Amino acid sequence: MNRRSGAAPVGALALLLLTGAAPTPPPPPPAVGVTVTPISGSAGARRTDAVLPGRLLDTALPRGADGRRRLLALTAPDDPKASSAPEGPRALY
Repeated sequence: MNRRSGAAPVGALALLLLTGAAPTPPPPPPAVGVTVTPISGSAGARRTDAVLPGRLLDTALPRGADGRRRLLALTAPDDPKASSAPEGPRALY
């Protein structure tokens, strides 16, 4: 006779209880904004990280009057009833 036959149902029950626990809530979304970081070891290169409101439609990299590239992003609001322009200075969005 097998003495370990009772251990399998207990182990399965413990595994079921552990996996049935409520999942942790997702972290809050990052704040809307743009961060420009210089890249070390390269002459004048910069990394741009942007969290934009809404959906990203398109991007462009036109050259400015000073010869440097500018990053432009066109977004659409997630909510169709949202205002067309966010609060704050235009340079920040």
